[in-house]
Amino acid sequence: MANSAFHSQEKKIDHAMCDAYRLSIAKARKERKAGRRMQSQDYLNSTASAWQAWCRNALKENKQTIISVGVGLLVVVVAWKYFYKTMSNNGEKGEPDEGNDKTRSEKSTSSKTKETSKCKRSIAENGESRENSESEENLNDDEEFLIGKGERKIKVIIRRGDITREEVNVIVNAANGRLQHGGGVARAIAVKAGIGIDKEGKDKLKQRGSALNVSEVLHTYGYDLKATYVLHAVGPIRGRDSHFHSLLEETFKNCLKYADEELEAKSIALPLISSGIFGGQKKECADALFEAVNKFVENETFKNVEEIRLVNIDAEATDAIKASFSKSKAGQSAS
Repeated sequence: MANSAFHSQEKKIDHAMCDAYRLSIAKARKERKAGRRMQSQDYLNSTASAWQAWCRNALKENKQTIISVGVGLLVVVVAWKYFYKTMSNNGEKGEPDEGNDKTRSEKSTSSKTKETSKCKRSIAENGESRENSESEENLNDDEEFLIGKGERKIKVIIRRGDITREEVNVIVNAANGRLQHGGGVARAIAVKAGIGIDKEGKDKLKQRGSALNVSEVLHTYGYDLKATYVLHAVGPIRGRDSHFHSLLEETFKNCLKYADEELEAKSIALPLISSGIFGGQKKECADALFEAVNKFVENETFKNVEEIRLVNIDAEATDAIKASFSKSKAGQSAS
């Protein structure tokens, strides 16, 4: 008898729970059909009111149903969250509204276009700002002075910076004999110049019939660079080539002579050749550069070169060049 009464109460609870659940879902569907999503508070209010009514009836019948009430409440809350999430997703996707679908699409496209334009503009502004900032920093770090005798002087600029950005007639590339631009300044120049520089270099080597030897130079156009020409120079490798210092000095001199006589360049930018993966010490390479520049100017046979820029991204290389040329400034500042 007791068991029968308990089962009877349990059925009443189940029916009351189902009624509360159905009432909440019915209201949600009614609101959805009317064309708007129910807000979370609406769900909560409808479910809570139905649940309160059921709780009052259930507690009147049997106080032992409190445990079932807790379990039922948990079930309803979980179900409410699930259906609210489902209907929210459906509401966001929605069914196409014939009157507003085109407008929504146009607004979405316009919004994306504006965001893309804004992003591109921001990138361009940041890139330009960064480039200008680096350029200003380089100018502040520059050392400028004149070297030479009498009126036959050449302006020398020692700069820490990216040689690919130099606006000169010629920039020198620290290359290997086969013009394979695998790393360092050679790679940076090749990437900035574009594929044309690689093709022209290989065509010239093919016409020549052999790779470049140490201290030899060969020029190509600058393509996408600011420089008109790129002069590819092969420096010696420390530990492989004997007479490293004299070969490196000869390489620098050949660069200056070729730019002056063959390319009729007014300005040229050189890196510290052989001081990177070729293994030369910065000080030794800087001394060879100084001797080459000094002899080129003192010889007074140059015709066109008016400015020599010694440009390196590496701070240690730049400091080594400044130290080597400090003995030649003789207090003659160009600024």
